[in-house]
Amino acid sequence: MKRAHNKFRFLLVLVATLFSIGTASVIAGARWSQANVTGVPGGGSYRVDLKNADYKITVAAQASFNGDYMTAHLGGNVALFTGGKSRVSDWVGLYNDQTFRAHSWAPIHDYYYGGYGTSKYEPNNGQVARFHFSSDAL
Repeated sequence: MKRAHNKFRFLLVLVATLFSIGTASVIAGARWSQANVTGVPGGGSYRVDLKNADYKITVAAQASFNGDYMTAHLGGNVALFTGGKSRVSDWVGLYNDQTFRAHSWAPIHDYYYGGYGTSKYEPNNGQVARFHFSSDAL
């Protein structure tokens, strides 16, 4: 009887250990990340903020963008990029305190970055843009 009890206890510990290992790798829910892009020259150029990554966890074919602050006189556009600066979403307008979603073809379970582009007629060369973005549809 004692031997059966020990086997049961061993199996219980084994199952608990496997369950703990499995749950340790579960990632947090979709969230906003912040991008800060400075020194974007006028004339339709863009910069990607590679300091602030967002991890995609859903299969949603949309990325979300919300503007915090920008100094471009003519506004700007944002898109989702890989670490290699390959664009993986459509460009959408960036507006302060408004969320816009872009069609995205970014695969799940990878890191992505926010990129900011200017109008090709933008006269302000010393620009700053700060925005929140998610590689999931938020």
